[in-house]
Amino acid sequence: MSDKKIILSDTKTDPKVICHSIPCKVIEDCEAEVDKYFAPTIRQSDKKEVLLSSFRGRPLVGRSIDLPDNCRAFVVKDNTSSDFVANECFQRITHWNFDKNPSEITKDFEFNSSDSSYPINFCESLSIPLQNNVKYREIGYRLIEKYKIPVFLESELMQKLKDFVDDETDRLDTQRADQMLEQLSECEMKNNCRLIVNKRSIVDTKYKSFDNMNENNEFFNMYYELIHSGVFTESLMKFENSYLIAIQDLISARDQSYNELLTQQTVEMEDAVKSIGTTLSEENINTLSVKHFEESETLKDEWNNTISNLKYEQKQEFYEWIRKVYEDFKNGNPESIATNLKNLSIDSSERFGRSPYEELDWSNSSNDNHIQMEESFTINLGAQLKTTHNLRLISMDILDLCRLKPSHNFGQNTPQRIQTAMSLYSNSLSALVLLVDNRINSYSGIKLEFHFQDLEIQMQESTSRAEQLKPNALKKSGSHSLQTGDFYATKHSNLSEAHVVFHLVCDDSLRSSDINSRHPVILGLRNIMKTSHLNDISNITIPLLLIHEMTEEITIQWCLKRAELVLKCIKGFMIEMASLSSGGDENRTVQFVVPKGISHELFANLTTILPSIFRLSNPLVLRSSYDLE
Repeated sequence: MSDKKIILSDTKTDPKVICHSIPCKVIEDCEAEVDKYFAPTIRQSDKKEVLLSSFRGRPLVGRSIDLPDNCRAFVVKDNTSSDFVANECFQRITHWNFDKNPSEITKDFEFNSSDSSYPINFCESLSIPLQNNVKYREIGYRLIEKYKIPVFLESELMQKLKDFVDDETDRLDTQRADQMLEQLSECEMKNNCRLIVNKRSIVDTKYKSFDNMNENNEFFNMYYELIHSGVFTESLMKFENSYLIAIQDLISARDQSYNELLTQQTVEMEDAVKSIGTTLSEENINTLSVKHFEESETLKDEWNNTISNLKYEQKQEFYEWIRKVYEDFKNGNPESIATNLKNLSIDSSERFGRSPYEELDWSNSSNDNHIQMEESFTINLGAQLKTTHNLRLISMDILDLCRLKPSHNFGQNTPQRIQTAMSLYSNSLSALVLLVDNRINSYSGIKLEFHFQDLEIQMQESTSRAEQLKPNALKKSGSHSLQTGDFYATKHSNLSEAHVVFHLVCDDSLRSSDINSRHPVILGLRNIMKTSHLNDISNITIPLLLIHEMTEEITIQWCLKRAELVLKCIKGFMIEMASLSSGGDENRTVQFVVPKGISHELFANLTTILPSIFRLSNPLVLRSSYDLE
């Protein structure tokens, strides 16, 4: 057979023609509408040379490469049986990767199996450090599929891969740190070290007793045993409730003091303005304004110090109470336990205005949060290796899962609150997805935290982490802004029915009816599902319509279309997460929340959509011969 020729004819370079190299295999061989379906999803990251996109729900990271001036690339088509004809000519190629940035450092991972009877040797290039949305186990499973590695070598591969990634990451971090230190002058290093030492001494002084108690997870182990003992469960919950009441009363007093000062300053300023030109001048008004500002700042500092000191005292007292009761509980000393409870009850009553062991009336609790519309399903995923999961569709305000209402009536949600406390240190955690804007901040509410860092500190750490990951974007915006689809997580022990809150960044584009599975928020949900799967979160709550409240422009058709999209994507994510597990016996619960106040007709339509997407687990009913007769 004669060699085929390429006919270039008069093909000219078109700057609009861009070739995309994607790390996947497409079975079909036909024309694709790239400009319509793929090109609109391409966006720039914080680094100008790095591009972001997605394909079939998979996040892609790419970089455009310009060919040299003396080189040209062609798109050829087999026009005849003998020759190829060049249709397009281009000078730019966009190279895409799934799990690594094309511009990042790559290292070769070499694997040699220790089993001489089944030798497997290969070398794979990996990006160091790994991307935030990629874990070493996910890479390991892809290597297992690629090189057909048997099951008995899986643990060896995972361990060697983990050691390789950790060592190379540490080595790269050390090199970068050395380079940064070389750029600092001796004076700057001294000032930075002095600042770090001063901050560290303040933190160590304030939380020294807590750190000493938690060197070996001592406090967590004590709390876990006491909360599961059954004897101290109610006492612990009432005791924490009394602390929350004290903080809430102090915050109310602070707000009242602010309002009184504001009213007084407003009256003074109005009287002063009326006297301009007679007894007072503009300079006197400016002086009065400065005085009011200083008074407000002084009052603010005083109240913040008072609240902080009370939180610290409560924390210390709570830790000491846990230690004493745990020691008596282990030593079998019931008389000492009773004495500690009595003394602590009297002391708390004098300081906080109410004993934590005072009888509380649950019958008069508010019934405003009674949930009327909800539906539960049990589904099966997978064809051969089936996994069973629970789905729940419910109409409510998603913040009701966060709100812990400390009151003298103790609230109606006490059973749910006790269940949340008992599962705090377990492998069955609960989480919810909260839609937020692009600012890292905290929502208002009770912020007393005994088990984890205060919410403000967690937000500060999230801000610092965002500055490390996206320094250019934060520097340009001048604030702690994030992109749509990003998320950050906070840990809580003081919420009603959640231990972890995923703050998912969204924008106004969610109100459009034209979003698809490649939308950044959908990809953010995938990353949240993966994070939950890898961190023992077995119960997660997701806003089904990706909104927290209904508006006038939202129609029933809009809701049904959005629900179908989210359910199909979540199903795909659940199947993908199940493939990362070594076993198929994991049972997880996904709770879909729709805004409170939707119509019964819409809720009924949503309940019919869910079984059409997921395969329900229908029970097998066996009837005896007596029933047939």
